[in-house]
Amino acid sequence: MNINEAKDYIFAIARKNQIGNIPIQQLNLYFRRAQLEIVSSLRDQYELTSIVSDNLAPLVTPVELYNSSDKFIKPDDYYHWVDIYSNLYTNSESCGVDPTKEWVPVELIPQNKKSYRRSSLIVSADNRHPIAINYGSYFEVVPTPVKVQLTYIRQPKNPVWAYVDTPQRPVYNPLLSQDFELPESTHQEICFKVLNYMGIATRDADLYQVTNEQPSN
Repeated sequence: MNINEAKDYIFAIARKNQIGNIPIQQLNLYFRRAQLEIVSSLRDQYELTSIVSDNLAPLVTPVELYNSSDKFIKPDDYYHWVDIYSNLYTNSESCGVDPTKEWVPVELIPQNKKSYRRSSLIVSADNRHPIAINYGSYFEVVPTPVKVQLTYIRQPKNPVWAYVDTPQRPVYNPLLSQDFELPESTHQEICFKVLNYMGIATRDADLYQVTNEQPSN
């Protein structure tokens, strides 16, 4: 459903429960909160399984980051990492063979293991086994390459029900509105969460009835 259908759906259930419509600004905040809660839950599942769900797929973004003072600055919309590949010379120590560059998978390690991995003779970081440390706004990669390829989960765009004010009521403005970025399969859950924020307990039977009572456009 688009953002307008979600708004009508929620307000119809609010009327059925004899609760007045909330201000549009508050509704948009609830939409944003609900979508982020679902993204957070999906991210937690990814951390447990290392499998990106289909519902997160629209937010998965690849980008090349270039070395900036031995740091790789995260994109502004960064939310969570998926994988990192380092663009390193992989046979620079081979005699009589020109060094070649290729993308090598990078192991992300906790900050407290950085010193050990850099000095270890057994599991040291090298061109074939680079490591990365995740800091607040950037990644550090060892050995340090010229660039890395980061695949990450980005922040979803904030859903917005935009409108034009009229003397009668706000009128939906599709040109300035922003629909949910998560797939259709999550939209009813978003609506459920918004209704819960409004203090409305819902049951599947009630929702089915309200949905079928909605006039077709």
